[in-house]
Amino acid sequence: MEEAAACKGLMRWVKLHPTNISQKVRIIVEHFHANVAHLLEGKAKAMVVTDSRKAAVKYKKAIDAYIAKRAAMDASYNYRTLVAFSGSVTMAENEEWASDWGPQPSKDDEFTEANLNPGAGSNPAAAFNGATYKIMLVANKFQTGFDQPLLSAMYVDKKLSGVTAVQTLSRLNRTHRTAGGEQKRKTFVIDFVNKPEDIRAAFEPYFTNATLETETDPYIVVHLATKLAQAGIYTPEQVREVAELWVTRKGNNALSAAISPAKNNFARRYAAAIEADDKVTLNTLDLFRKDVSTYVRLYDFMSQIVDYGDPYMEMLSIFLRLLGLGKHRGRCVRVVDRFGRRRWVARRSEWGWAVAAVRFRRRRAGSSGLLAGRVVVCGVR
Repeated sequence: MEEAAACKGLMRWVKLHPTNISQKVRIIVEHFHANVAHLLEGKAKAMVVTDSRKAAVKYKKAIDAYIAKRAAMDASYNYRTLVAFSGSVTMAENEEWASDWGPQPSKDDEFTEANLNPGAGSNPAAAFNGATYKIMLVANKFQTGFDQPLLSAMYVDKKLSGVTAVQTLSRLNRTHRTAGGEQKRKTFVIDFVNKPEDIRAAFEPYFTNATLETETDPYIVVHLATKLAQAGIYTPEQVREVAELWVTRKGNNALSAAISPAKNNFARRYAAAIEADDKVTLNTLDLFRKDVSTYVRLYDFMSQIVDYGDPYMEMLSIFLRLLGLGKHRGRCVRVVDRFGRRRWVARRSEWGWAVAAVRFRRRRAGSSGLLAGRVVVCGVR
């Protein structure tokens, strides 16, 4: 028991060490600045979930210090923070403390909502509802029953499980439309602590077929970019052309013309594979389509944290999103001969009609061909 307590105390010391907190603070502030602050006409907000009042105090001090340093170089870092917890907390006499957090506190110095949020009033929730404050740091408060439609990002540094995990993360699910018509379509969760399988297990009793991807290696995106290029569906020149047209807002007609060669190339290959009943090629093209979706999703997520340093990867994300190779869902049509036997199969999808002709022998030996028949629509699949 003594060994376990000592280990727990050491891990606690590491977690609250200024170096550890400062590294997470940099991720939080830079992610919020690049991906969140501009949403909802610049009114989007974020919550930092900590596991103790002491952690909330240190995060508050660290974030304010980091923002002040960045604002000295870039005035757009003009974010203000609130902290929310009940009661008061003191620091140990030998508490690890960063010099840019302000004076080292003594063991008698008490931290409260009131002295950490000067000018915010006695109700942090009401203050956060206004335009002044963008980031709220909480410790066992506002994780349930807190309704803030502008909340668009959550940074979690607390172990969550069961209904607490569901209630905490669900703070993000409030819908919102701004006065200018912008809808809340993006939410972000960056979790420094919890394992994906634990969060999935927490949600499964409440949400049917709950799924959650595991941790992602940032270099999977690089691998996917190489794999997709090897398929020969598009060229680097086409990627750059489409991305430039999209960035410079040249219009849908120009974009459609530029993306058509790659889209038509894929459609021709898919149709030819169906006609030849080439299951290997069909599976390869289906995998390509799946990889397109995976690249767009993973790049959008990982580029928030990782600077890949390659503009082409951003161009490729734009190109593949516009390529629009969604899941194959189409109307299947059969051509049936006069004996009731199916001879043609046609699938209607976003890539056009792909017709597979199935040859057969007539009853007369030595002759073959297609008999006159009728078309039967057999539904969507």
